[in-house]
Amino acid sequence: MDDLSHLAELSLTSVGKIERGAQSPSAETLVRLATVLEIDAGSLISGLTARDFGQRTRQYTARDFIREQRAREQGSEAGSDDNPMGATGTSSAG
Repeated sequence: MDDLSHLAELSLTSVGKIERGAQSPSAETLVRLATVLEIDAGSLISGLTARDFGQRTRQYTARDFIREQRAREQGSEAGSDDNPMGATGTSSAG
């Protein structure tokens, strides 16, 4: 592991944490390690999914997020026509 960290120009501590699964490497780190190991960097993450990283608080995809954003934008546009005084229902004149 000493040689790997030296050749990849990474700290021994970082390589150890990655090896134990205590730290997730950046894309740059994956490329550095793969280069030293003379393998394709993609092979290091091939087959991984979000489920491999533990429980997530949100199970949304990018498509779900965009769909929700568009629905909110359309709702706020429709709401602005129905409520000319704003969301609070009060005027600024007090």
